[in-house]
Amino acid sequence: MARYRTFNVAFKRQVAQEFLTGESLNSLSRKYDIARNLIRIWVLKHEGGEFEPEFEHDNRLKAHEVKIAFRADWPLITSPPPPSMCAPLEQDPPRLKRP
Repeated sequence: MARYRTFNVAFKRQVAQEFLTGESLNSLSRKYDIARNLIRIWVLKHEGGEFEPEFEHDNRLKAHEVKIAFRADWPLITSPPPPSMCAPLEQDPPRLKRP
């Protein structure tokens, strides 16, 4: 079974810097045998500072916690359901009889 290739941060940073210095996506893709879209993703992350040594992976967790806190502030439905939806049946439903 084929395994996915993994690349370390130093390699990703190197490829992103090569692209930013003027190397084309096609040449980098051929040179390192990686997809052009993957290089684009690495460049965006490099520009966002994710490949810097001081970047903490906890930032993702913090961002997720902020999203959860934001969603917790959303208004909840506080009105009760209509009585027809929650009223108990006055009588048992009719049962099917065997012939």
